[in-house]
Amino acid sequence: FVKQVWEIKFNIDWFLSLAWFNFSINELKTSTPLKKTPEGKTNILIIWKDDEWDWVVSLTDSIILASINHDKKNITMLSLPRDLYVEFPSSWEGRINEALHRWYNQNNQNYEYWVEELQKIVENITGEEINYYVSLNFNWFVEIIDIIWWIEIDVPVSIIDHSYPGPNHSYQTFRINSWFQTLNWQTALKYARSRKTTSDFDRSLRQQLIIKSIRDKLLSLDLLTSPTKIRSIFESIEKNIKTNLEIWQIINLGLYLKDIDRDSIYSFNLNNSCFESKELCSVWWILYNVLRSDFNGMSVLLPYKADRGDISNYNLTILFSQIVFNFPEIFNEN
Repeated sequence: FVKQVWEIKFNIDWFLSLAWFNFSINELKTSTPLKKTPEGKTNILIIWKDDEWDWVVSLTDSIILASINHDKKNITMLSLPRDLYVEFPSSWEGRINEALHRWYNQNNQNYEYWVEELQKIVENITGEEINYYVSLNFNWFVEIIDIIWWIEIDVPVSIIDHSYPGPNHSYQTFRINSWFQTLNWQTALKYARSRKTTSDFDRSLRQQLIIKSIRDKLLSLDLLTSPTKIRSIFESIEKNIKTNLEIWQIINLGLYLKDIDRDSIYSFNLNNSCFESKELCSVWWILYNVLRSDFNGMSVLLPYKADRGDISNYNLTILFSQIVFNFPEIFNEN
């Protein structure tokens, strides 16, 4: 009896989901093909907003440029730190995470317009042409992990954060040990956001790790046997994500990305990890902390060779970006 009820429910779910989804192979075939750069890549700017609902009031928590190399069948993600000091239109300067907030509130333009302006800044920093953007908030993050139940992460470094924000302006302790962990959305959210006892650079790589883990979990689930989950995922996308990708492009992209091996997904960030001497620099140190007195007491980062009189000297960041986006496989070598 239970089996019969389950089969009836399954068939009803299928019928309702297919009616809701209105899936058409012809529409999929005639959808706009994905744009590519002259080098054969599709570059997507990922903007992770701190606020759960408002797209412009809060600061931008993370900025990641993801590059899909169709010929090599790999993906490279490069995070830009929030404190990177940049020049914006209208002769305005500031930290890159303030851009969307300030532009929108000062000029009252639509959100998509200012995302395009941010794209131009990231293009100048990396030398990469950007084809699309995806702007998401933490509410999507919570919902998507809740839909897929949990994610699995091999935590590389233990974290003990005694200053993680709690209710009513309080603090709580967040602790996670280095080990292979199964995280629900509450723990995954803390893992993504904790930064008081680690650096913003470490956090950016953790967020990239979470993106990989969400992808792995989505691919491990047989979503075609769970049409209600398909519907839930698309409803969450519609509510919590802004993008200039068409729905059929997203589907095509998902079908393509499922065949990319996890070892072919590379993570990098621009950081200032250079200690005591150049012999101890990380392989991707590109930035340095400037004197606060030169920037009204703010803690900001600039690319190496840039200074107060030339904050947009991006020669080294462009060179580094050319390496990681076109030849990331060299970092598999010692």
